[in-house]
Amino acid sequence: MGEFVDAMGARMSEYENLYGSRVLRKNVRAFLRKVHTEWRESNAPLRVDESVRTIESFPWNLLRNPGIST
Repeated sequence: MGEFVDAMGARMSEYENLYGSRVLRKNVRAFLRKVHTEWRESNAPLRVDESVRTIESFPWNLLRNPGIST
């Protein structure tokens, strides 16, 4: 649980206000779920229109065996 305390840094005071100074697994899980939910609200995934999407790969003609001619 020392990793949790180190990683939380400034948010550790927020954790201690909610759950006290004891770091318990069930409290850590609930707190991280709350932090993640708050983060997702302000960092929503980007939705791109399907017509704008492109597949980034090599051209198919470069993927063929060079010994085979068409």
